[in-house]
Amino acid sequence: MKRLVLFLLLMISVLGRAASVYNVLDYGAKGDGKTLDHMAINKAIEAATNNGGGQVLLPPGVYLCGSIRMKSNVDLHLLRGAKILAAPAEMKAYDESEVFGAPEYQDGGHTYFHNSLIWAEGQSNISITGLGMIDGEGLTRHDTERGGNVQGGSIGTGDKAIAFK
Repeated sequence: MKRLVLFLLLMISVLGRAASVYNVLDYGAKGDGKTLDHMAINKAIEAATNNGGGQVLLPPGVYLCGSIRMKSNVDLHLLRGAKILAAPAEMKAYDESEVFGAPEYQDGGHTYFHNSLIWAEGQSNISITGLGMIDGEGLTRHDTERGGNVQGGSIGTGDKAIAFK
């Protein structure tokens, strides 16, 4: 009888772990390097968050992305062969910069965070794990500033690979 109870507890534990993995392909991601996949990844993150957290899994493939919004208790896990590829600015795939409400720092890259490839603000217990890759190829390299005022450049485009605030 004790063995049966232990077996059932083990099965419940295994099934519980399986339920906490959110494969981005199940949320519409293609991983073909051509389709914008950040919306599907964000849906998987939201699903994990709505269930108390979990692992958002990216299987092998190239995930062309704009802003990925990390949330508390989420592990973004890139399997070997998975690559998050930053979308180029002309695709307009990044979130708008947040309101700063004070003079900007030396450039937009030091002032704004929401227009990053992967970002979080006010979240906890988040991680990015696995043997995959984050490729910032499409991120802008054009921050401009004059006299403490940002003059365009990165505003509205992705300028950082990862920004946790």
